[in-house]
Amino acid sequence: DDKVGDGTTTSVIIAGELLNLAQELMEQSVHPTIIFRGYRKALVKSKEILHELATKIDINDTDTLLKVAETSMNSKLISGVKNHFANIAVNAVTQIREKRGEKTMIDLDQIQVIKKEGKSLIDTSLIKGIIVDKEIVHPMMPKSVKDARIALISSSLEVEKTEFDAEIRIQTPDQITKFIEEEANMLKSRVTKLKDIGTNVVFCQKGIDDKAQNFLAQENIITIRRVKRSDMEKLARATHANLINNIFEITEADLGKAGKVEEKKIGDDN
Repeated sequence: DDKVGDGTTTSVIIAGELLNLAQELMEQSVHPTIIFRGYRKALVKSKEILHELATKIDINDTDTLLKVAETSMNSKLISGVKNHFANIAVNAVTQIREKRGEKTMIDLDQIQVIKKEGKSLIDTSLIKGIIVDKEIVHPMMPKSVKDARIALISSSLEVEKTEFDAEIRIQTPDQITKFIEEEANMLKSRVTKLKDIGTNVVFCQKGIDDKAQNFLAQENIITIRRVKRSDMEKLARATHANLINNIFEITEADLGKAGKVEEKKIGDDN
């Protein structure tokens, strides 16, 4: 279904019957090349007939679109709730349509299907936004924020390691304390930078140090780590945020915006 859409069973049955008929012709000494040419001509003629029978549908004709969606679901396991799923499908497609000149374009990659256990088919819903299958990293962070100002970070929020082996000689307890404090200050400066430009939500593609998580929680910044690259790109497109590698180079103009960001439990998962 992912490759060719609806009608996969019908296609297999027709293909099987065509092969049976081809075998009968070969048994009558008809050369395979001639059979192939005949099938090619039949294909061209079939397309012409289908084109004549086809009806052009306006993208705004919701009633017809719903009928098309319901028809495609008649032979599926969800046929019992086809009205519910037809509405979801039509609403999803019409939400992402884009007018380009005289044509209406629909990029199906913008529609994400997420499956969760724990509820019935009728509980399936259309979310007008982006779902990231991750948890907020710190229990003290807010679970929801309105008027979100979102930073998308492609690098880690950790103390960077050197590219070569290094040896640090510490001779007194004070030096250990200063070393730990310096690491904390490095992380704190990154969080301060995010806070100063108004960030209240961070999506990070890589890891986040425990100290950085604490600093972010203290600033009430919702933070999600190890977000997939594909999800980061979807977030960038939906929120108009810029994907940033160096936190110290981020500006207010790089932040994305969303009406609401929240963590919500769905089914048996968060």
